Amino acid sequence: MGMTIQKLHKKIKDKLVSINWNKSWKEESDSLEKLSMLRARYPLDPVYDSFFQQKAQMLNSSLLLKIALWFTSFLATFFLIAKYLSISSGRKLKDYDVAYYYSKEIYHKDYEPNKSKVDVQLDKGTLYLRDIVFLMRCLVMVRLDFSLIAIATFRIAQARYAMARYGVSELWVSMEYSAACGILKKYGENEGLKIVNFMHGEKVLTARDSFCSFDDYYVWTDHHADVVSKLYCKSNISVLNPWEGLDLGCDFTKMSVCYFLKGGESEEELEELCIVLDSMKKNGHSIFLKEHPRRKTDSYFVNQYSVVPVSRDILEVFGDYQYIVAQYSTVLLQAWLLGREVIVDDVSNPLLFESLKDRNYIFSKSMKNTCKLSEMI
Repeated sequence: MGMTIQKLHKKIKDKLVSINWNKSWKEESDSLEKLSMLRARYPLDPVYDSFFQQKAQMLNSSLLLKIALWFTSFLATFFLIAKYLSISSGRKLKDYDVAYYYSKEIYHKDYEPNKSKVDVQLDKGTLYLRDIVFLMRCLVMVRLDFSLIAIATFRIAQARYAMARYGVSELWVSMEYSAACGILKKYGENEGLKIVNFMHGEKVLTARDSFCSFDDYYVWTDHHADVVSKLYCKSNISVLNPWEGLDLGCDFTKMSVCYFLKGGESEEELEELCIVLDSMKKNGHSIFLKEHPRRKTDSYFVNQYSVVPVSRDILEVFGDYQYIVAQYSTVLLQAWLLGREVIVDDVSNPLLFESLKDRNYIFSKSMKNTCKLSEMI
């Protein structure tokens, strides 16, 4: 029952916080400016940064979806408390300086080399009674918004577990998209825990990431630092390329193209893409496809080209092909930062590309080692 509630809650939450590509950035930015003016009337407490990030994420939501999210969040909050509440997190293990989540790839291998680091599984959590008291105070501050407190409960449980089991003084996360970040920062202030965020995927101007709050926030380029600063972020923003100094070599096959599919492409998108890729093939390019690891593209389209195994390491793929192509994907930025030539697909979904330009997408303008797919015809 509990897992069903969590899955339903996540499904609704993901739907609500997706970028609304049909809405112009001007419309969103006008709404964010009004929220920023309202935010200025509240105390500087980072809990209110979470409160306003949640408001920003819900700008385009229907009343029905908001009610559904509140109800599932109400149930999810108490499920999480029952799951993680403990008087002890168990035997304390070896002490570390830093706990990190997701992957080592979120930060540069030479960043803070003298600090000991431990990878913590996402589902590990503990809540002490004083953590519940903290969350209930936050609940009052955010006007009983359980849709915010549910995700905060999960993040606080992760943080308490990391501190109790490993004695860490820093958390390295990738959660600028989560409205819980401000509450986590406040919790860190209370507990002597520094919250450091590392950029999670490509960044464009969007209400989803606005008002995020950390002690430090590392982004991949100066362009992304500018994007984040325009979203009312409350953090010390610095630039750190996680792949700086990594050499892929020059052993790639010339005129080779690897297209990264996003999964879920419409038949219309694939038909347009097929025309362009066939044109490139006639011009001497060898075409390869790499499917999304979790979202398969179920279409005859995939069978027309050579397919790169999903299991292949992404850095190996970057090293094998001269051109990396995608519609809108973090792999383009990763490949470009590693010195590969990237091609932005502006053909299969031109409306999406126009929206990306509107939202200050890094590859929507001319840059070294980049071009648009329409230019390859």
